[in-house]
Amino acid sequence: MEADEDTGVEQMEVGDEYSESIATGGEPPDVDMGEVHDGGGADAGEDGVDGGNHEGVDNVYAAALQRLSEPDAIMEADVVSAIGEFVKAGGSPQTLISVLSENYQGFALMANLLAEWLALAGEDAATVTTLMEDHIKDLVSKSFDVSGADAIFDHPDMDTSWLKELIRYPSWRSLIYELSAHHKHSLMLNLAIKRIADAGFYDEIATVETASTQIEVYSSVVAELISNMMTVTEEQLGQRLPEFTQAACFGQHTFLYTQSLLHAVMQQPRGLMMKRLLQEVQAEATERGHDVLHYGLWFDRSSGDQAVGAALESTLHKKALAPADVAVLYDQYSGPTPPSPELLRIPDLLDLFISELFTPSKASSNVFPDRDKYTFILATAVSMPAVATESSSQKRLDTVAALEKVLVVLGEGNLHASGIAVLFEFLHFPVVSKGLLHWINVTLKNDAFFAMLPGKVSDAPPHLSLVDEIARQHRLLQATVFSLLSDAFLRQYQVSPLEAVELKRMILDRLIHTLSLGHVLPVLHFVRDHIGRNDLSLVMYFTLEIIKLAGAPLSVPFAEAMLQIVSRDDVVAGFRKKTSSHGALAGFFSDIERTKGLNEESRQSLTHLKSVFRRR
Repeated sequence: MEADEDTGVEQMEVGDEYSESIATGGEPPDVDMGEVHDGGGADAGEDGVDGGNHEGVDNVYAAALQRLSEPDAIMEADVVSAIGEFVKAGGSPQTLISVLSENYQGFALMANLLAEWLALAGEDAATVTTLMEDHIKDLVSKSFDVSGADAIFDHPDMDTSWLKELIRYPSWRSLIYELSAHHKHSLMLNLAIKRIADAGFYDEIATVETASTQIEVYSSVVAELISNMMTVTEEQLGQRLPEFTQAACFGQHTFLYTQSLLHAVMQQPRGLMMKRLLQEVQAEATERGHDVLHYGLWFDRSSGDQAVGAALESTLHKKALAPADVAVLYDQYSGPTPPSPELLRIPDLLDLFISELFTPSKASSNVFPDRDKYTFILATAVSMPAVATESSSQKRLDTVAALEKVLVVLGEGNLHASGIAVLFEFLHFPVVSKGLLHWINVTLKNDAFFAMLPGKVSDAPPHLSLVDEIARQHRLLQATVFSLLSDAFLRQYQVSPLEAVELKRMILDRLIHTLSLGHVLPVLHFVRDHIGRNDLSLVMYFTLEIIKLAGAPLSVPFAEAMLQIVSRDDVVAGFRKKTSSHGALAGFFSDIERTKGLNEESRQSLTHLKSVFRRR
């Protein structure tokens, strides 16, 4: 114990002597570093340390010294490792301190000092931080060395904990995404992408192409995206679909992998949603100029459906229905062993059949002698399950009958009370409503349509009454209804200016009705973006109608969209003159004030509007 204590004291004395000499600027005491690097004391050379070992030590010493001589080497993450190698190779502490201090530039402290100056000059902290981060990202992007970055894999024991810390911050994750887009084969960047995926940032890396090259990362991304889309609304789905389809269409391998996955999941209970996603992926690939039609047909059809597959491929490539192809489909599906109706459930194909049947110029059976074959195939596609039953066969017959009766009314042009009653009777069939929307849309595109109507323009034609009822009965057709009405609102008709205003108000009433059924934000954004100063009275009318419908609590998107509409200078000026509306406006603004989470712009608009329109 005494020997150990003496040794400890000696070591303390040597350390104190060394510290004192450095502090006073004198020479440090001589320390035999041989004990450190070879473990054999002063006599180590006698125990067999040869020239080859000395040469290896010299090389380690030189390499460590070079690393420590870099500018700001003391700030590098591996400085401790370099110091250890330097000391073990016989480097003296004095040399170590001299090298580190002489090469210290203090760039990091300079940057911090500059940031403080900017803050003193009046810049807010967030702006200064963003400015510095953007500059650093720019420097890294310009000087990024792939081989140097990938060198971390040359040292299996290399500490990569800094990467875990780095990916915690959105700005540095975005830098990794930018670098990976230009250096797709960098091992370090691929590791970073994998770590980001492991951390759960799937939404961010969904649009990073490098992520698609790692099967485990891509699988996690696709699974997360699909899971997130299973319980969203139609509007939310529309917002998330572009991200999913982009990820699926990075390349042939991602397209086929995603198609295979969706087809497999589609066979499971509640797998119908996968069919929608699959079709969206195919549409995205087609829009990018790729011919992927045969892939979808290959996944869908069995070896016994070659005739159907050939007819479908021909039809979809030509984007037109040929009587010969329709005849093949009819013969196959009316036979004793029909193929799966899933083959017919292709949106583009169904649109072709609806267009062929419900275009006004083709509605007459005199022009369309084989219409029964078309209605049979369309009814089969929309009503038959994969395995036919007695009830499903009856449902197909009912659908065919409904289509035929509606087409007779349209072909005869019977839009009087009796004909309209027939149309309303069969609106509960989704395919009938879809077809009528197409027929109405084509009809409204006729510039002279409203001019040819009997009576006043302000008298709503039966077409718009049908649109109202379709929107009420079929939630999934509300987007189609909205598209039809918004196009009709923006179209120019051959009527007088006064009649044009009445016509627009009539269509606006239908948009308000669609909003009341739940299709809210698209309608609000349409009014905000497309009804200009020339239609001020319509904007004011719309605002007051919505105030009547709305009630607290209000959602943040709804409140912000309404504030954007009402806070327009011309709208404020118009309502200033309409004093009878001030009470309703003030009450509505009070409801908005209770909405939590409004952005800064909305809060400022609300403050201004409340000061203008006070309760009397």
